[in-house]
Amino acid sequence: MIGTASTTWSEPFTVARQFGNLDQLSGGRAGWNIVTSVSGNQNFGRDEMPEKSSRYERAMEFVDVVTKLWDSWDRDAIIDDKVGGQWIDNDRVHDIDHVGAHFRVQGPTNIPRSPQDRPVLVQAGQSPAGIELGSTYADIIYAVQPEKAGAIAWYADYKKLLATKGRDPERVKVLPGIIPIVGRTMAEAEEIAAELDECVTDTNGRALVSGLLDVDVSDLDVDELIPAERLGDSPHRMERWRLFRAMASELTLRELMIKMSRSTGHQSLVGTPASVAETMIDWFEARACDGFNFDPPNVGAGMSNMLELLVPELQERGYFPSEYRGDTFRERSGLTLFTPQEADARAVVIV
Repeated sequence: MIGTASTTWSEPFTVARQFGNLDQLSGGRAGWNIVTSVSGNQNFGRDEMPEKSSRYERAMEFVDVVTKLWDSWDRDAIIDDKVGGQWIDNDRVHDIDHVGAHFRVQGPTNIPRSPQDRPVLVQAGQSPAGIELGSTYADIIYAVQPEKAGAIAWYADYKKLLATKGRDPERVKVLPGIIPIVGRTMAEAEEIAAELDECVTDTNGRALVSGLLDVDVSDLDVDELIPAERLGDSPHRMERWRLFRAMASELTLRELMIKMSRSTGHQSLVGTPASVAETMIDWFEARACDGFNFDPPNVGAGMSNMLELLVPELQERGYFPSEYRGDTFRERSGLTLFTPQEADARAVVIV
């Protein structure tokens, strides 16, 4: 269970408690998707959004505080001494006494240490500031990489950056998004894709393109390209905008409406379980990714086909587990924080 919480509109102590509680209730199956927010100021008493650099500066300190709070209980803090009437050893629960540019937090948290040491940290962001945040703290990186060659290069650069920070690159998982439109036959998959494409109305399609590219397309014919002069860049653009900008130079407005509706920049595959699995395995073996973030093309038939047709195909080929080892999110994903010695002592099986 990976929930999203914004570092722009939240407080570290609150987020630490929320995800700490969720992690306890789920037995160590929770994760936090860290976002900095690109909108919402009107709901938080702000006339305008903070500058991007400020949002990420706050985010770096925010996550630092949250992890300190999660670590404020030692692993052996709970002694459960019924005879002596003592549940915890107070010497093993620590104030964090954090004083920074954005936050002052004494701590400790009032939630015991996570069953998996900490909730899993997940982050998406391909700008320099986003990469800095993710490579410093995240266990899982969501990526927007629709082309294999670009994905291979980006993956290699990211892993090198992790190593320079003293992190084990193999324990940080890069997961590009993928939208698999799967049918039992190629004809069936193409029929499903065509049916989904027909759901993109002119009004909604134009609104989506306009919103993602920040450009007026109300006067354009659907078979026209968006004029290049309307697509002005700026330092404040999200990295995904540049991906959309490249698409807009080659696709008509109608094609953009369909492609953006289908994938919003991610890779979209239409095919049989075998053909989609082959592409996924090819990416994995080429070290373009450590796995994928599945996005169902639609809820209902699309999700069922993804889970009931594609997943068994991947299992048969040995690229998806048929059974899990361990109980926590970290154990099942190879994201444990223990040292090898600690892992041996606790009999943790790392998958």
